[in-house]
Amino acid sequence: MNKIVFIGWGNVAQQLSFPFQSIGFEIVQVVTHHSISPFPTVHEISQINRSADVYFIAVTDDQLPEIVQKLPQLDGLILHCSGSLGANILSNHKRHGVLYPLQTFRKETKVDLRDVPFFLESNSSFDLEVMNKWVKAWGGNSYNVSPEQKQKIHLAAVWAMNFSNAMYLVSEKILKEVDIPFEILSPLLKQAQKNAFNLGPKKAQTGPAIRKDEQLIQKQSQQMTEELEKTIYLAISKLIQENT
Repeated sequence: MNKIVFIGWGNVAQQLSFPFQSIGFEIVQVVTHHSISPFPTVHEISQINRSADVYFIAVTDDQLPEIVQKLPQLDGLILHCSGSLGANILSNHKRHGVLYPLQTFRKETKVDLRDVPFFLESNSSFDLEVMNKWVKAWGGNSYNVSPEQKQKIHLAAVWAMNFSNAMYLVSEKILKEVDIPFEILSPLLKQAQKNAFNLGPKKAQTGPAIRKDEQLIQKQSQQMTEELEKTIYLAISKLIQENT
């Protein structure tokens, strides 16, 4: 049985612990300062189990360099799951790579990883093949990518997911001003997502900007109560017009 150590025990580590266990991995240790885990847990990197086969670093991007600096030389495969950082941050270690799931994780929601694409990097073709076999074994899809490709994938995900959710927050606030629940947008958003993937984003675009309805654009921008939101509304309207 392969042995794995998780460094960090947040949303990503907890979600990925399930598929690793499903393909026969034993979680022999969790290294974490802040969380409680059901597995043997230590709080310092210096206490890390040195006999594991895989070390999976699942911390935020800003924490990763510090963790890597403290990590002793280990015989196992050392992985991180960052979308914005490449495998080269682990280059001081003989066997290293990246296993990046393109998904958002929350502790309270178990994600079906068969629907999640995993993007892989490694300094070893052997280890790359091993990681592809893992993902295939738990029913997922994997793609071997360069650091540059993965950074672009992450950037695209920020635009598509994080930025769109920020727009949802503004929509929710606008609706609250007139005592209307955010849920009324659900059918519209579901259909918009279907259209984007069935037709492509360019053909699926609708609204006053693509119609070049400048009168309505100006009217709606004046309804924005915060200057930043007004600026963003006008900038995105211009972006739509230039890209479609």
